[in-house]
Amino acid sequence: MKLSDEQVREAMSALRERRVPLTGQRVRAELRQRFGAAGGTGRIFRMLTEPPPPSPPIIDALQRELSASLARELAARERADVALARAELAEERERAHQDTWAREIDTLRLQLRAARRTLAVREP
Repeated sequence: MKLSDEQVREAMSALRERRVPLTGQRVRAELRQRFGAAGGTGRIFRMLTEPPPPSPPIIDALQRELSASLARELAARERADVALARAELAEERERAHQDTWAREIDTLRLQLRAARRTLAVREP
């Protein structure tokens, strides 16, 4: 059975999609599996040296969209990191503020207790 160039290219495309390195042996195995024939070695190797077919415009558009999405994701992650750092700093400041006021209140309570004791001792 003589395989058409289109059948050989189809097998090569299938291997590319699966990210399998293109070799004559792999292409011939794919052809044997798909069509029951391996094709001529010389023709297969000649076709392997041809440049890959240009990608359709939709693939280019999808690649641009993917790049833009990745850039947006990176920017969003950076903004989230900045917001998280600001929130952590705000929490740290709030803890310091609360600690300061807790110490101040404790000091005032101690002073009030001491003043009451002093007044209690002075009263006859």
